[in-house]
Amino acid sequence: MESWTLFLRNFSQFSFENLIKTVNRFQGRTMLERLVRRINRSVLKKIAYRAGIPKNSDLLQCLDGLWVEPIYEERPKKVKIYTSDGILVTTHPLEELYASKEDSVFIIGSGPSIKNQPIAELAERKTILLNGAIKLIKDYNLSPLCVVISDDSFIRKRSEMLQYINKRVNFVLTFPVLKEIFFSRPKILQDNNIFLIHEVNDPFKDTPSTHQKNLFLFDKPTWGTFRGGTVMSIAIQIAAFFKVKKTYLLGLDIGNSKTEPRFYETTKNVVRSGLLDDYKNTILPFMKLAAEWFHRNSCEIFNCSPVTKLPYSVIPYADIEKIVGIHK
Repeated sequence: MESWTLFLRNFSQFSFENLIKTVNRFQGRTMLERLVRRINRSVLKKIAYRAGIPKNSDLLQCLDGLWVEPIYEERPKKVKIYTSDGILVTTHPLEELYASKEDSVFIIGSGPSIKNQPIAELAERKTILLNGAIKLIKDYNLSPLCVVISDDSFIRKRSEMLQYINKRVNFVLTFPVLKEIFFSRPKILQDNNIFLIHEVNDPFKDTPSTHQKNLFLFDKPTWGTFRGGTVMSIAIQIAAFFKVKKTYLLGLDIGNSKTEPRFYETTKNVVRSGLLDDYKNTILPFMKLAAEWFHRNSCEIFNCSPVTKLPYSVIPYADIEKIVGIHK
């Protein structure tokens, strides 16, 4: 172990170009080779951590075969993502997402209640799809404003769902998610528009000493998005970034996340959810901050889930059927 630690410390002092060429020389392309590569990366990363090498160092990025331009306090307009073969993709600035100013946007999550919502009526409206909600592109021919994926474990466990992308889509991704897509379905990155976001390192906290700063940063996702306990928190911050007048949240159930499968799952293929674990200390404080920001900025936000755990006193309820003009 000591020899490996010394090796890595010396290795980390090499230039980035030499590092990435060395690591990528051993990268396989078959499924078995990719599996072996993933195992080897995991072992090398653990050794690197013990050697005191920072998680965002060039060395550890090289072990993944990707490297992103240095990111400072605010993310640049465009970011180049490199492999040993050169530029893999150049990301788009977030400002390009909302070229046509709309009065409303519908953010669609994966809660079980989606099964009973009139999603077909949203085909001509601005939607933001989260994680497994990409299935709605195929089911209802949605043309979303964007697809937001922030959790790399979703790609590891559900990468097959990317097959539902049957048209060019705007992907809003964190760098860990982008890496997982590169490992499993790299063509997705080249066939679609990629927007890169970065989450702040710590879970969301809203205290008297940080409250005003949190409000100031809420509509500035290019400075980093809050980890609000759910991918919907990122989409809400994107809506705030564009000062959308009315934001509607669908599938934000939370309370049934441990008893019912997501709308696209069955009882036989459920992936564990941590929403209830994060609800009290992270999700609820974030949603309270969101409600305050929207109110202060003369915008409105509504929860369209009829079975949500989130109190309607925090984010008020809106009947989606009335909004889209369905009269019972």
